[in-house]
Amino acid sequence: MIRSYFKVAFRNLFKYKGYSFINIFGLTLGLCTSMLIFLYVQDERSFDKMHDDAHLIYRLENWSQYEGNENHWAATQGFLIPEVVSRYPEIRSATRIYHNNTPETFSTDVNFYNEKDLFYADSTFFDVFTFPVLFGDLSTALDDPGNIVLTESTARKYFGRPDPIGEIIKRGATPFTVSAVIQDIPHNSHFRFDLLIPLSEFQRRFPQFVNGRGPSTFYSYVKTLNEEASKNLRAKLDADVLEIMNIRDANGEINPIEGLSVSIRTMPLTDIHLYGHAEKELGNNSQAQYIFIFSTVAVFILIIASFNYMNLATARSTKRSKEVGMRKVLGARKPQVFWQFLSESFFFTFIATLLALMAVVVLIPSFNDFTGKRIDGNLLNNGELLLSILLVYGAVSLLSGLYPSVFLSNFQPLKALKSNVLSGKGHSFSIYLRRGLVILQFGISILLIIGASTIYRQLRFIEKKDVGFNKEQVLVLKLPGRGRVNNLETIKQEFMADPSVVVAAPSSVIPGERVHIMTVRVPDLVTTDAGNESQQEDNGIRGMRIMSGDEDLAEVYGLQIVAGRDLSKEMVTDATQGFLLNEAAIREFGLQENPVGRRFEYVYGLPEPKAGQIVGVIKDFNYASVHTEVEPLMVHVMPSHAAYLNVRLSTDGVQETIKRLEAKWTELQPAAPFEYFFLDSLYDAQYKTEMSMGKTITFFTLLAIVIACMGLFGLASFITEQRTKEIGVRKVLGASISSIMVALSKEFVLLVLLANIMAAYPAYSLLNNWLSGFAYRVNISPVTFLSAAVVALLIAFITISFKTYMAARSNPVKALRHE
Repeated sequence: MIRSYFKVAFRNLFKYKGYSFINIFGLTLGLCTSMLIFLYVQDERSFDKMHDDAHLIYRLENWSQYEGNENHWAATQGFLIPEVVSRYPEIRSATRIYHNNTPETFSTDVNFYNEKDLFYADSTFFDVFTFPVLFGDLSTALDDPGNIVLTESTARKYFGRPDPIGEIIKRGATPFTVSAVIQDIPHNSHFRFDLLIPLSEFQRRFPQFVNGRGPSTFYSYVKTLNEEASKNLRAKLDADVLEIMNIRDANGEINPIEGLSVSIRTMPLTDIHLYGHAEKELGNNSQAQYIFIFSTVAVFILIIASFNYMNLATARSTKRSKEVGMRKVLGARKPQVFWQFLSESFFFTFIATLLALMAVVVLIPSFNDFTGKRIDGNLLNNGELLLSILLVYGAVSLLSGLYPSVFLSNFQPLKALKSNVLSGKGHSFSIYLRRGLVILQFGISILLIIGASTIYRQLRFIEKKDVGFNKEQVLVLKLPGRGRVNNLETIKQEFMADPSVVVAAPSSVIPGERVHIMTVRVPDLVTTDAGNESQQEDNGIRGMRIMSGDEDLAEVYGLQIVAGRDLSKEMVTDATQGFLLNEAAIREFGLQENPVGRRFEYVYGLPEPKAGQIVGVIKDFNYASVHTEVEPLMVHVMPSHAAYLNVRLSTDGVQETIKRLEAKWTELQPAAPFEYFFLDSLYDAQYKTEMSMGKTITFFTLLAIVIACMGLFGLASFITEQRTKEIGVRKVLGASISSIMVALSKEFVLLVLLANIMAAYPAYSLLNNWLSGFAYRVNISPVTFLSAAVVALLIAFITISFKTYMAARSNPVKALRHE
């Protein structure tokens, strides 16, 4: 019996070629799209799951709130891990990671490179994290301060082979012995490194910094014994946080302070990529809402493709009515007819699934390029995907074929043979169902059109927004270690002697990367009316973003001075006493009235404060992404903090200029490589996730529209065929082609209009939620909704106009002879 079902399905595949093509192609597009989205979502959700007992690994994070100001840091102070390990038996192992954002130069006898992806870690690092070892013993690899662990690609880069155990690699004059080589860090890790040095080596140089209560610069990870231990650890951290963080009241007792809330949060390792958005993250993490968006798009596209099948199958009921009647006259029972039509759905979906799988295999390399992913093209090794495909295959087959099978199996033999099956309640319900499916299909498509156009507008807004500084034509040169280039001023002057160099300046950070929060003191915040400084606990101490450089930094970036003046070499005191603050800092500190000349101090990491005055106010500029509002920023002269040399170039002969600068650099700094990038490329990379999502959503929106249009075209074909005699009568009575086209099209146009109304609210709600993640954003304009409506109407009209035009210009004699 089953063999007979599929034999009939196979015959119908070729008997109704147009119908078969529309259904199979539509289902193939839907399934292919859903598989690609599944692979994307699977990759996003796979981050950090490669480690043994990954569900028991947590990152400890500092959180505090004081008088409404919230601070949430991914990093902690150095003392925290030794403290919690000694307190809590629930912790199986723990480790700290220190990452210096400033590149350091490493060399062998023949090679030298600037390395930015360098970590310092406790010897217990490999007790917490699992990375496959190629050579060496990870249990002892970080025991000796003179050891170093390399990734495979780094080992090949320095030594030309993957097994340089015992070889020497130097950081400046300090030698390190290669103790182990591990596989390259997988792309789905929230942190990546190329070189790993024992934290004990760093501690040897900075003992108080590593184990003390200094700045929050260490990433602290713990692995618990089991899930119950994880729960107990969280409860104990909450109970002991005041004691651990040494929060004391005015009497020196461990007690809460009014207005201050603190906690040590445990962030699950596997949640960091999607939910980790604290200050000082180790990388640019993704967002969980994108997973929801893509998953929703996949479901929508599958629904559209499935509804196509339902629509066309019920619309074709007149074509199959005599077949159903004949089967029942010859003794077929209702369940047999039901299974016959349901098997056709499974057969069509099976073919579409095979085609979709083949398409995915072919498209994965392009999809990886398109989205920036590294998805493995070997789908047979992806058990989770294969299981999902099996489940989706069954769900789509049932969703597509269940109602048509029930609808067709309910035909009465006599009425079916008389071709009267389209009368009565069943016919009315079928019509309303088809209309509802068309509305839902186009409603989903319109929602995606509105979403894609708004995302495009926001991305264009980001691209075109005046960020307040000039990021074009700025070459950024990585310096080999912060403050380690003794002849930096000489290099700068030699560069500026080149006729194609406009200006150059060193900087501690650059726009587009995290600008560090450091400590300053604003005396005016604690000065009483009598002019004497009060004894407030903070004494005017504040944390703010700091950018260090020299007197030419504002000129390099094209910053605008809105009050006072720029820093200047002609004012010899500017190097030691001059400060520039942005407008946000002036507002934050309440210095709007005559800010120039106000006292100001930089105190971070200095034995004595760098005291001076505000010499100028910078117009706010977006040194960070537009996701956040411009925060208070201070710019001052401190070349010893330089990590980059910024060089503004003229637009003429850029490549030739770079070659000249490289030659000059090699002459003046032969022990360090000439490594550079352009500022605009790094700054724009902040929006890589949004750009990728925008392109992907647009692509999937186009696919959804194509699938919906194919269904609409097929439906229009069958509707016009059903109304063949009506068309003939209209033509005999003198109706024009245009009036017939309007008569045939107006129902579809009305359905699309209703689809626009249905899509409006969910589109507005979803987009408003997405845009809320941007401090600077476009408005959700009614024009976008109207444009989407016009586009949808045009698409629908063009889709059905060909078929209606052909029907309207047909010979009325042939139409009246129809059936």
